[in-house]
This record gives sequence, C-alpha cells and structure tokens, in this order.
Amino acid sequence: MPFDSGMMSAVAHELANTLIGARVDKIHVPARDVVILQLYTSEGTRRLELNASSQSPSIHFTTEPIAAPPTPSQFCLMLRKHLTSARLRHVEQLGLERVIALHFDTRDEMGFEQKRMLVFELIGKFSNVILCDQAYKILAVMRPVDFSTSALRQLLVGMTYEAPPKQDKRDPLHESAELFAATVQTVGSDTLCEKFLIRNYSGFSPLIAREIAFVSGGAIDCTLAECSDKLWRTFSEVIGNIKAGKFTPTFLSGEGVSDICFMDIHQYGTRVERQHFDSASDLLLYAQTQKNQHNAAASNTVDIQSIITRTQAKILRKLSAIEADLLATEEAEILKLHGELLTSNLYRIKHGDRSVEVENYYTEPPEMVTIVLDAQLYPQQNAQAYYKKYAKLRNAKVELVKQRDKAQVELEYLATVQHGLEQVNTFAQADEIRNELAAVGYGFKTRKKAEKSRPFKVEATKYTTSGGFAVYCGRNNIQNDYVTHKLANKMDYWFHVQKAPGSHVVMICAGQQPSETDFFEAATIAAVNSSLKGSSNVPVDYTLIKNIKKPPGGAPGYVTYSTHKTAHVTPDVELVEKMKSGK
Repeated sequence: MPFDSGMMSAVAHELANTLIGARVDKIHVPARDVVILQLYTSEGTRRLELNASSQSPSIHFTTEPIAAPPTPSQFCLMLRKHLTSARLRHVEQLGLERVIALHFDTRDEMGFEQKRMLVFELIGKFSNVILCDQAYKILAVMRPVDFSTSALRQLLVGMTYEAPPKQDKRDPLHESAELFAATVQTVGSDTLCEKFLIRNYSGFSPLIAREIAFVSGGAIDCTLAECSDKLWRTFSEVIGNIKAGKFTPTFLSGEGVSDICFMDIHQYGTRVERQHFDSASDLLLYAQTQKNQHNAAASNTVDIQSIITRTQAKILRKLSAIEADLLATEEAEILKLHGELLTSNLYRIKHGDRSVEVENYYTEPPEMVTIVLDAQLYPQQNAQAYYKKYAKLRNAKVELVKQRDKAQVELEYLATVQHGLEQVNTFAQADEIRNELAAVGYGFKTRKKAEKSRPFKVEATKYTTSGGFAVYCGRNNIQNDYVTHKLANKMDYWFHVQKAPGSHVVMICAGQQPSETDFFEAATIAAVNSSLKGSSNVPVDYTLIKNIKKPPGGAPGYVTYSTHKTAHVTPDVELVEKMKSGK
C-alpha cells in the first residue's frame, strides 16, 4: 500500500485544518520507529501517530491504545523536553515530496519564546523523524545517519538539517501548459503516458500515473499520441485538486489489489471495490487495520502450509523410490523367458554347469541366448529359481503400481488443499482447512477436543447469473463437499475445471432449464476460481449432480463422474465480480 506524495498532501491538509493551535500534552515512543503526539485541540484530544517503520511508514490520527515502554528512550526524552506544551503553528509539506514539517511555538526554561520543527520523512526504509530548532540545527533524530551509512546526506545531532535531495524531475505544482507541452515534445509520441509522467515529474506513484493515462486515453497503457491534449487537462485537474485541498481518500480491494489513494480510481473497473473515507487518517487507519488482519490471517496458515509442503516433499521422495523399483522390475519378463527356455532344454544341462546356450524360439528367426546357472543347483532347480524371481518381481510390480497410484492421488488432493489455502481471507476459512487436514490424518493431532468438536458454519461464495440462477462456489474442500453433496440436488448442475485443482461450482436450477449464457457464466466462475485462472481457453467439465459420485472413504472434495460435457472458456474476473455483486 504505497503512501505517495498525494497522500502526504491529503494528510498535511487534514492536519492544517484540524491541529493548528493545538497544544502538545504528551509524547510517547511505544516502538523504536513510532512517535505518538497527544494534542489538545478546541474539539478535544487527538493522537497523531508518526510511523517511520520500513514496512508501512505513515502519518495519521489514531485511536489505538498506547503501550509505552517502562523506560523512555533518549529520543523520547528529547522530544518531551522540547515539545511538551508546545503549540502547533504551521504544517508544511516540502514541495510535492513525502516530507512534512510540523512547526511549533514553545518556551525554554527561562520563559523565552522558541521555535521547534518536527520533520517526518516518509521515504521507505529511510523514513525518519528529526527535531530541529529555529536555525534548523538538529536536536534529536530517530535514526542517526553518519558517513558509514550515507556519504551524500548525514543526519546527526548538532548538524544543520537539509531536506532530502530532490530528484532530477520537474515539480508538477508549478507546471504550465506551455512547459508541459514542451516536455512532451522531448520524448517520442509512442512513449507510454505512465512512463512519461513517472520519469519527468516528481511525486507521481505508478497508480496515479496509470490513472491519469486511463482518464486521458481510456487505457492504462495508452501512448502520448493516443492521449493528445487530454493528458494536460487530466494532469492539471489532479494537481489543481491537490493545491485546492480536494481529496477523495479511497481504499481499493479486490482481485489481487489492496491499495490506498488520495483520489478516486477508475482504472480497475468493477473488478475492484472502492471504499471512500471522510479523511486521509480514517483511510490510513482502516488500511493499517486491514493489513494487520491480513498478516495475522497469513501467519495463521503457516502451520498448514508447513504440513502441506513437508507432506508433498515426502510423497515426491517416495514416488522417486517407487519409480526406481519399478525400473528394476522391467527384467521380470526376461526372468520368465529364461525359466521357460531352461525348462524346455533340461536335457542339455548337466549338474555343475555355470551357463548354458539355448535357442530362443520366441524370436524370428530364433536366436541363441546364454543363461547363467547356479552350479550348486540341479537343472530343474535352476529353472524354478528363475520362475521364483519372476513371480517376486511381478508381484512387486503390482504392489508398486498401487503405491504409485495412491501417492499420485494424495499429491492431487494436497494440490486441492493448496488451492483452497490460497483463497483464505479469514480465520474461519483457515480453521476449515485445518479441520479438514486433521480429519484425514495430516497433523494437528495436538488440538484440543473443544476445538475439534466446535461446529463450523460452512458458507460458500454466491453468484447470480444474468438469467437469475444462483451459483455457489466452494473455496476449500470442506465447502466443495458442502455445495456438491448438501446444498445442491440431483437435477442441479455441477462445474469443475478439467484435470486441475479448482473449486466445485453448482448452479441451482429449481426445476428450470438454464440458457447457454447461464452455462457459460457458471463455467467462467469455475475457471476463475481454479489454478488455471491465468490461462485462456480453459476446459470446464459440467454435468448433473446425480452423475457425481463420492467413493467410500474418499478424501474431502474428491468425486468421480463419467457422463459430462466440456465447455471451453477464458477466465473473466470482471464478469465474475459483476455476478458476485449481483450487477
């Protein structure tokens, strides 16, 4: 979730409208890279969080409880010394950069007026918080930067603060139509609008550059020639809204997208859900909560992924050993041939012979074959020894083939579990997969009985076709069994991608006959919710539920069917999202 210059402008505008004149009451540094200022305003107490972590740097209001360490850090003590009871006088964004300066009025120990500046630099892993006096002398810095860290710019107590060096790009806040047109002329007309904006103007994230290109030319990959004069109009409108403080904080979520933006975004169409917020802080706090939940859900599936990975590796090693043993059984037919040739030539063999050369009458023309003998055995015993070796290898081959087929079925099952794991968005969905694996004997044997017996409400994703038919899609094998064997009846239709992991999809017919469009849309849902969603012309099998059979003792989600038809569709995420939202 990028925090770009436009988002910094939205935050600066919000702070300027909310906190000017506010008095600093308390200062906390709950973590090494987080500062929280508690301020009194005319409307009550607000807490401002400055997060300089390398993972998710941000600045926004927060309502989260503070867990301050028992012993404050030296940096925290310096902030308290210089900023406690200070009043915020001015909020400044340095150009269209991700740097914001909070200017405070305060007094020293003698009561003389002093000015202090708290600078927050939000530049990825180099994010920092710096406290300066009125002469820009650094009084405290969260992350000191010396010559060993950077030869270009140092941040040390006692040094004069200098803003981060500007990129060799134009400032969009001071651009005119004439200069913009001149800049366009310096590049080829076949240059992508997105690349042109990012390379020539500071402050533009790829998301905003693509959006300007989309609004100007109708596609995110349009060129300068295709945009014509519309590019400047869109560009100037975006910059004008930033200058005027007109922001639409937006959270984007959907198919592989989770992003934030200071303006509305249209480039994804209906594939992505857009949530608008009243303020940048509300958006940032919501995004942070969503990210924490996502990380928690991801960490909640680590044990499942570990068991799947270990089991798959074990099965692959077993298959490798089976294949080696099967290769050794290939000589079984040769042993059988030698036994038959010895039996038909016993009169030519004497006790004590170490080999015999006989005619192989199975070839045309017959060939002479040399057969090794055990000198301690009689001729008939040598023949029987070859027959015994043949029988042993033949039986071993039958058993090895059974083991190989069983291992391959197990691998296919684990692939379906892996597919379900990739769809997990909630703790309940992770628990469904965990319970499924526990039921079939894969780990989790130390779980408490209360957890094992806890009932789960199985829910499948619902879609609606253009013909009004309800379509249900399982996200894991537990849900697959539910939609196929409990939710649907025998005259409903079942869909699944051919020979690949995917969700079970059922179309509830209620005694009606769906149209070809309904079948196409249901097949598309199955293709999108499968491991083949990135392919084209995906084969999807479909048949009546009455033709679906679950073998006794079959793994969750495993079914067999023979009577079916096959549709070939190209996964269309946007179409499926429309059916999901009922549009």
